[in-house]
Amino acid sequence: MKKYFELKLPRSYQDSFKIINESGQEVSGWSLVGADVETGFIEWKQIFWSGYGFAKIIAKLTEIDDQNTLATISVYRPIQVWDPAKICEKLFKKLEREILKKIN
Repeated sequence: MKKYFELKLPRSYQDSFKIINESGQEVSGWSLVGADVETGFIEWKQIFWSGYGFAKIIAKLTEIDDQNTLATISVYRPIQVWDPAKICEKLFKKLEREILKKIN
């Protein structure tokens, strides 16, 4: 299962990349897989024992203008077909909370 979420950040592309990258690294149970500022791609993995099971969380940033950036966050759970417990949303919310702490 793969779910997509969007988050508009009122920051420049470079600032948004830094904020999202740092925010993901602060989420307990997540490990950075890779990040590339030029392509706007950041990937983390959720480790198994965390209670939510294995998942990949990918952020793809797109510059809207000089002061706004769109982050498309995908949460991928390879074994899951449907998500009645909204685990994908809970994983996204973990990242969103950390991001909002930094921009507010």
